[in-house]
Amino acid sequence: MGVQVPPRTQIPGMRALTGRHDRNFRVTHWRGTASEAIDIVPMVEVFLTLDVNDPEQMIDFWSALLDYTLEGEARFEAPEQVYWSLVDRAGVGPRIVIQRVPEPVSTKTRLHLDIRVPDMESEAHRAVSLGARRIDVTPLTEVDTTWIRLTDPEGNVFCIVAEAYL
Repeated sequence: MGVQVPPRTQIPGMRALTGRHDRNFRVTHWRGTASEAIDIVPMVEVFLTLDVNDPEQMIDFWSALLDYTLEGEARFEAPEQVYWSLVDRAGVGPRIVIQRVPEPVSTKTRLHLDIRVPDMESEAHRAVSLGARRIDVTPLTEVDTTWIRLTDPEGNVFCIVAEAYL
C-alpha cells in the first residue's frame, strides 16, 4: 500500500497534485470522492542517455527533431563537460541525456527511440532535412504497426512510427 495523502490533496484529472515533489508520485487507486484519502507510490522517472562524439551537432539535431530544449549551459569546448540534458518543452517526454564519448557508433544498439507522429512520411522527410539518414526506402509494417527506420547524424538508429498505430 502506498503513502496516505491528506484529504486536501487533489486527484489528477480533476486538478493536479500540488507541491514541490508532485512529479515524483503517481496515484495507484482512488477510493470514493476527491475529498477522501488516496494511495500514491513513488514514480520512476526515465532518462534516455545517448552516447555521441559531437554533442553540439547532436543537441541541435535531437532538439529540433523532438522540439526539446537544452537545459543549463552549453560549453561544448570544455573537455570536462561530458553531459547535457535535453528536456521536452511541454514537460511530457523523457529527458534525453547527451553524453560525450570518444568512440563512434560501431554496431547497432539494442535500444532505440520510436517517435510516434501523425504524418510519418512528412516527419521522416523533416528528420532527413535535419541530418538523419533514412535506412528504409519504403515503410515497414509488422503486427499492425508501420514505421520508417532512420539514423541520426552519428549513426544511432531511431524509428518514425505512424500515430494510427501503437
